[in-house]
Amino acid sequence: MECSFKCQLCLYKFGRLFDYKKHIFSGVHHQKLKDLFPNDTFQNVAKGVPHIIFADPEKKNCLKHPIVGLSALSLCFSPESRTSFYLCHICGEKSLPSNVLRHFFSMDHYSNYINCMDPNAMSFSWIPSKKMKETELKNRVKEEASMDFEAEFDKLVPSPLNYLRHRDLTGMQHLVECVCVGADEKKHYLCTLCGLTVGAHMIIKHVLSFDHIFWYFKVWHPSTLLSKECYSLYNPSFESMMLALAKQAEKIHGKNDLKQVSLEPAEFKSVNFKSYTEALTTLEYIKKCSLKPAIKPGEKLGNVSGSLMLSDLSNCCVQHSYVKLGDVQIEVKVYFVTVHV
Repeated sequence: MECSFKCQLCLYKFGRLFDYKKHIFSGVHHQKLKDLFPNDTFQNVAKGVPHIIFADPEKKNCLKHPIVGLSALSLCFSPESRTSFYLCHICGEKSLPSNVLRHFFSMDHYSNYINCMDPNAMSFSWIPSKKMKETELKNRVKEEASMDFEAEFDKLVPSPLNYLRHRDLTGMQHLVECVCVGADEKKHYLCTLCGLTVGAHMIIKHVLSFDHIFWYFKVWHPSTLLSKECYSLYNPSFESMMLALAKQAEKIHGKNDLKQVSLEPAEFKSVNFKSYTEALTTLEYIKKCSLKPAIKPGEKLGNVSGSLMLSDLSNCCVQHSYVKLGDVQIEVKVYFVTVHV
């Protein structure tokens, strides 16, 4: 792996950061700036170049887990204020230089990376857990690490949910896809089921999450699942049970599609996607109609032959107790589940 720094204006490449900084002080670089931006004034071009964190290529084998998604990372800095931060386009989050490595080794970053690289590898009804982070997730990241991230990410932007067209999905009728006319890459989503706004880069992860699927069964088949806190461990058996429930629901309701709302650039800009309530109100005002589907709660979904379904769990009691360790008092929750077979 080669470590290098490039000046995209002069098309020069440097093996050391010192040489790169020396270049941007040079007369050649200054003249290129003047040629490209004749109406602008430039002062102290390299005054605020921040400290850049990078991995030594010779020590990459010392890392226990891969660093992935670097091609989707931008370093943003202000020469005037001498402040800088890293922007991860995969997660849509910014990190200070002191925290960027912690972000890259986080479970959220790994799962978001898989979400972008290979959406079909995302588990149905996934639940974040330490076990998932240490085994399946990081093993999957290693498999994907050699792929061309930029090419895959670009393909996902126009219509990310197309990658899941053959998957068993629930609650699609609760999704509102907002598209800016003339700029198809500008998309944002509302989930009227969960009461959330979701970016295009996160919609696949949301639709496959247990949070989304749980609320679907909660409103459409209220007696099917227990309280949410009863489900905290993700494993293959849990996934197969949730898939079986999804298939039952599909037989009853059929396949549903999302609602697509086309917005003129000015309209798209007027929607505050940071607030679900404000975004929904604005969209319904623009389109003069309700974007929420009518819900008719159905009966409890039942068993699938040969499997113990979640609907067989008839009771889940939670007992609270406290344990004192030294000067620290810890709350302990014990779950009692009655199972009928």
